[in-house]
Amino acid sequence: MTDCPEIDFIRYPLDKGIDAVADTITACQKQLDSKQYCSLPGFFPADTLAKILTEVDNLMPHANQADSLRNCYLQRYPDPLFPDDHPRNIMNRARYRMIPADLFAAESPLKKLYFWNPFRTLIARIVGESVLYPSEDPLQPVNVICYGSGDQSAWHYDSDNAFTMTLMLQSAERG
Repeated sequence: MTDCPEIDFIRYPLDKGIDAVADTITACQKQLDSKQYCSLPGFFPADTLAKILTEVDNLMPHANQADSLRNCYLQRYPDPLFPDDHPRNIMNRARYRMIPADLFAAESPLKKLYFWNPFRTLIARIVGESVLYPSEDPLQPVNVICYGSGDQSAWHYDSDNAFTMTLMLQSAERG
């Protein structure tokens, strides 16, 4: 899957090679150093974003429901070796729906982006890795987490990953 995704190539000319986005890489590295995150505003044009949101809406009936308690280290059970008020024993609810990668069509803009080598090169440069490899897991490469009324994210550390990448597709209505 090497098709070029539908991104804003005027703002992010990845189709012209990695050197064409050198300023973007530098700006993102500075943001990452100072804020612990970086942002690529307008990465998807409005029509592509609309296409993605339609695809997500159509897949929602097939999303996996998750509802569990976990601590900030993603453990699901308290640790008796620590006091009740220790972070290992403070459990928070995680309730959401997840659409896994295997449900997205091969021509999905999200899948195209994930598997597109210039995008992986961009992210690798931003986070200081020499190369990033696509995941072979059939569910994880591209997944969409959806929150509805009453759903919530349990605050946690992504401690098993060198970094985590999130694409915010739609702002919350509130909260």
